[in-house]
Amino acid sequence: MGGFRCVMAGVCGGSAAGKTTVAQSLASRLARFHPTVVEVDRYYYDRGALTGEQKRAINYDEPAAIEFSLLAASLVQLKQGHAVDVPVYDYATHALLARTDRLKPSRLVIVEGVLLFSDPACRALLDFTIFVQADREERLRRRIARDAVDSIM
Repeated sequence: MGGFRCVMAGVCGGSAAGKTTVAQSLASRLARFHPTVVEVDRYYYDRGALTGEQKRAINYDEPAAIEFSLLAASLVQLKQGHAVDVPVYDYATHALLARTDRLKPSRLVIVEGVLLFSDPACRALLDFTIFVQADREERLRRRIARDAVDSIM
């Protein structure tokens, strides 16, 4: 795609700080650019073959839990104007599903995730960065409320 120009914005912050809300708001307000939103949480390593005890022993809130090399490769492809197939991660089983979702390239790509800024290769691809900060007690309240809803579904 000759002359393709992609602006990539990263949205990062603590758990339940409002990253997804900010990313969705940006996408909505900039809809004329047909933005693509990439969720870092899709790139957790597949832990489906592990036992329940082994899965519980893993810290999913550290950079080693995310396959950043695959995320960076996906972001490079999007930045170059190519579609990518992104993993579909099942939080209940900590496993990747057999299917993927296809993301189309866009002039605006919004990448959001709690650990996004921890990876130098991914950070280098971002043209803009937004850090969402929220009060610790508020984030905990949101996380408990979100997890309660997720456990019902």
